[in-house]
Amino acid sequence: MAAVTATAPIQTRKVNNGVILREIDHRHVKDFVVSMFVGMVLMLSILFYVWQRNEFIRAGYEQERLRKELESQLEQQRQLITQRSALQAPDRIDTLARGRLGLVSPGEDQVFLLECGANGQSEMSRVDRAPESLIDSGQ
Repeated sequence: MAAVTATAPIQTRKVNNGVILREIDHRHVKDFVVSMFVGMVLMLSILFYVWQRNEFIRAGYEQERLRKELESQLEQQRQLITQRSALQAPDRIDTLARGRLGLVSPGEDQVFLLECGANGQSEMSRVDRAPESLIDSGQ
C-alpha cells in the first residue's frame, strides 16, 4: 500500500521587522566584555609563556655554541703555546743560527761586558778576559 500524503499549500506573507525596536541587554554586554577580558588575559599569558620558553631554548643553544667555541679556542691556545715553546727552544735556535745563518761562538776579543755605574747608566767596557761562562768554547 502506498502512503498518500497530502500537501497543503504554503502561504507566504511578507514580514516587516523594521518597526521592531531591539533593546540592549546590558547584563549580557557586561558578561561578554568580562569574558573577552578574561580570554585576552589567558591568551596573553599563554603567548608570554610560549615566548619565554622559546627564548629559554634559544639561549640554551647559544650557550652550547659558545661552550664549543670556548673549547675550540682553548685547544688552539694550547697548540700555540706548545708551538711557541718548540720555536723558542735554545737548542733549535742554536742549530738554526749555526746552520742557516752561519753564526759561530764569539772569540775572547769579541765579548764585551756592561757595567752599571752608581748613577744607573750602563757603560760598555772591553775586558782583557771575559768570564768563561760567557764564552761558549767549541760550539
